Amino acid sequence: MFRRAIAGFLATVVILLTGCSNAVALQTFSDRSGLFSFGYPNGMMQVQGLRNDAGRTLLFRDLVYDDELVSLTVADYDKAERIEDLGSIEAVGRRVATNLLAPAGSDREATLLNGGSLERDGRVYYILEYAVNANGQPRHDVVTVAIAHNKLYTLTASTSESRWQTLNRAFYEVGKSLVVN
Repeated sequence: MFRRAIAGFLATVVILLTGCSNAVALQTFSDRSGLFSFGYPNGMMQVQGLRNDAGRTLLFRDLVYDDELVSLTVADYDKAERIEDLGSIEAVGRRVATNLLAPAGSDREATLLNGGSLERDGRVYYILEYAVNANGQPRHDVVTVAIAHNKLYTLTASTSESRWQTLNRAFYEVGKSLVVN
């Protein structure tokens, strides 16, 4: 009787764990001023002390796979008030590819594979998927772009092509997690 109860309990645990295995667990980073937040996968840690010419950059790197990362760049931008003002998803996707992911002279190539948009609280976000060749290393990136408060917000989740099948769902969830208030 006792063994049957244990066996039943273990079978229930296995079924529950199997059912939960498709869930994407994200931790949330929230800006202290409340301007933005986004999710990043469990197992990533923030890299401190980064800043670039484009503006403020936040970088999270996986503890095991150090070439997997999530980054957010917030740059001054006064050329448009909404992402839609910059053009279609495809037009913005080409701009992101040539200006951010593979600028001239970078020895990188980026090909837009997929693009879409989502609207949250009246703000439109473009979500773009790329195949990237970075110095001979094939990679896969999901990039989310939004404009607010005279700032351009660019959230990028990037991994090696060999890990893409494992992470594509999680990285799309990262892309959809950006909220600009």
